[in-house]
Amino acid sequence: MARQLRVRVTDQQRQLLEELGKSRGRGENLSDIVRLIITEANASSLARSSDAITISPEIGDILAGIAEELGRKPQSVLEDCIRGIQSIIEGDERPPLIAEEIRLRRRYLSAVSRVKAEGAASQPKK
Repeated sequence: MARQLRVRVTDQQRQLLEELGKSRGRGENLSDIVRLIITEANASSLARSSDAITISPEIGDILAGIAEELGRKPQSVLEDCIRGIQSIIEGDERPPLIAEEIRLRRRYLSAVSRVKAEGAASQPKK
């Protein structure tokens, strides 16, 4: 069931909504943009935990670096790190999967670089 909602906005707020609609390039009206914002705000609040954590800038940089190296989002890397710690605590003697993923990726990239370097060295110079 859809209901109508009337909202007063300032000129500046209306302008921001219009600019957002134009930037999306989908011909959306202000009502479409407001519905989108409400939906995204609701999804965001559901995804957030009341027990949110804060990490230090140093750890944040490390996390961002690993995420970039793996081509993943930082949250995904963080979750896999926690799973890895949990598996160690539970007595799993294998290294955490994320550690293996990083190790294997680095080994692969190193081998690719070495093969490229050897190929370039064996090319006859013109």
